[in-house]
Amino acid sequence: MEQSSTEAQLSTVQTVEDKLIIIDQEIRTLHQFCITKGFSPHQMDVSAKPILKHLREVRRQHWKNVLVRTAVIVSLVAALTYCDPAFKFASACGRIAMIKVSWSKVDTIFSI
Repeated sequence: MEQSSTEAQLSTVQTVEDKLIIIDQEIRTLHQFCITKGFSPHQMDVSAKPILKHLREVRRQHWKNVLVRTAVIVSLVAALTYCDPAFKFASACGRIAMIKVSWSKVDTIFSI
């Protein structure tokens, strides 16, 4: 069975970036072919739907993960703020940090 030129190029290329460039070139070539043959944008969308379905699922999963991580962080901060000992500890650490920052700025101003 003969290999197409794209398959031959992909088998000889070593890096992922080079493979992605070749695939991008093939997609652009296919898009130009469809335009020259008179396909409408709607027809191209319908034809590409199976390929794009996977990409949409990957994007949806990515944003779902971002949302879940953000919700966990927000709920953790809310729980720690609600808990009185943790709130007092965080408040004390914040005050100490503010004092250190304030004094370091004062030291740099007067050390000139």
